[in-house]
Amino acid sequence: MVVDARMAQTAAPAPAMASDITQQPKAPSTGLVKLAKDVFAGTCGGISVTLVGHPFDTIKVRLQTQPMDKPIYAGVVDCAKKTVQWEGLPGLYKGVASPLAGQMFFRASLFGAFGESKRWLATNADGSSRALRTSDYYKAGAITGFIAAFTEGPIDFYKSQIQVQIIRSKADP
Repeated sequence: MVVDARMAQTAAPAPAMASDITQQPKAPSTGLVKLAKDVFAGTCGGISVTLVGHPFDTIKVRLQTQPMDKPIYAGVVDCAKKTVQWEGLPGLYKGVASPLAGQMFFRASLFGAFGESKRWLATNADGSSRALRTSDYYKAGAITGFIAAFTEGPIDFYKSQIQVQIIRSKADP
């Protein structure tokens, strides 16, 4: 039996399987939802980075700002021990609020910018999508770095100014 090509094109589609009927269609994920996910992930990353890294930053700043002629700490381990002995574990987290807020904002902008850059680079002029090439990831990273400079620069400058206030106040009586 020969099947006419025109009949094959107009033939009714095969009936749906029972398993196909029970599956709900997925809601389309919009760019705004993807951006929100990126920003949320970045915010969580900023919280994690700060909670893990701030004690090390506190020790570093204390070592850098101690007097040279009469040092308070003999080294990193001594600084950590004395901080915990004198102030308890919360002493390692002194001044954490500003870096926490800053890192949350910085990481959120970093993740958001990278995600949006990749989506922008994957969109053709006609609105269709394409797979990203390796060079596109480099371009997305460069765009992200450019944007991140505008958020990280002021945050880091402000943090540094706060950390050296005591030195300035002692030097200028």
